[in-house]
Amino acid sequence: MKTQIQNLINGAKNIIRNEADEKYTTAKPATSHIGYAGTNREERERIAAAVIAENPGSLEIEARGLTLSLHKRTSVSGKTITYETALTEDEYKILVGVSSLPGTLERSFSLCINNDMTVRVDRFSRKSPNAMWKLKEYIYLDEAFIVIK
Repeated sequence: MKTQIQNLINGAKNIIRNEADEKYTTAKPATSHIGYAGTNREERERIAAAVIAENPGSLEIEARGLTLSLHKRTSVSGKTITYETALTEDEYKILVGVSSLPGTLERSFSLCINNDMTVRVDRFSRKSPNAMWKLKEYIYLDEAFIVIK
């Protein structure tokens, strides 16, 4: 069985959590905001190293009932590794748990598992095909929603 990230806790404020998950019954509260203290860096690094070693080119996950294939991206120095995929608008709505989106601009969506195994969903938009894409919103998704296949 592959190494999982489900027991990690993201300490960010802007996160969609699965509060019913068992890991929150013993989680430490955050001192700077209402929420939880995140998993320490050493633990995240250990799990990230295992996940990256087991998934050298791509990462297959299941998130909130969606099966997604994420492609590995490496920085020029090779120190930062992320897994990323583009999302459809419907996939974005399922992951974030919304039924509609504001505005009528052209949109683009992506899901990224960062080097520290935090899961981020991004929404970009632009006014026209000639305009540049701008990050409009990013939301962290609780690692409890992710199953690595």
